[in-house]
Amino acid sequence: MIMGCKFTAKPGTLFTIRKETCNRVEAAFAENGISFARREVRMAIPGPEDADRLNDTGRPAAAAAAQHQAAEENKKTSSG
Repeated sequence: MIMGCKFTAKPGTLFTIRKETCNRVEAAFAENGISFARREVRMAIPGPEDADRLNDTGRPAAAAAAQHQAAEENKKTSSG
């Protein structure tokens, strides 16, 4: 969902009004249990138990995704 807000502001007050408007909208959403989307990507990588359900395109894609995940985990453990 994309929401827009239109208003007229005196010179020099635009950013203050925009910030306050965003804060009020966010607070109203929070009061009603509505959360904003997070900037993250989630991947569901099929495991060995799912191999029989993958087609010829899915098998190499799953293998590449698993390799990528393993490489990312290795980066974290070696640099941390």
